[in-house]
Amino acid sequence: LQLLRIERRVDLHGEFTLLAELAPSATSYFDGSLSPETYYGYRILTVDQVGDRSRPSTVAGALTPPLPGL
Repeated sequence: LQLLRIERRVDLHGEFTLLAELAPSATSYFDGSLSPETYYGYRILTVDQVGDRSRPSTVAGALTPPLPGL
């Protein structure tokens, strides 16, 4: 195992795109590039020393809240 690859898809459309590549020892990641009222789907896969990728994980998703009102 060489690294963990985090991929994200926005609003259930299009392909997953690379969000981050982390060391195998990583236990958390903070996504600071979110928009309000948007559904994000995340998945993780591993990449070994020769570049072979694992099958992706099950997709986990979340809907960001709207901007706060006055």
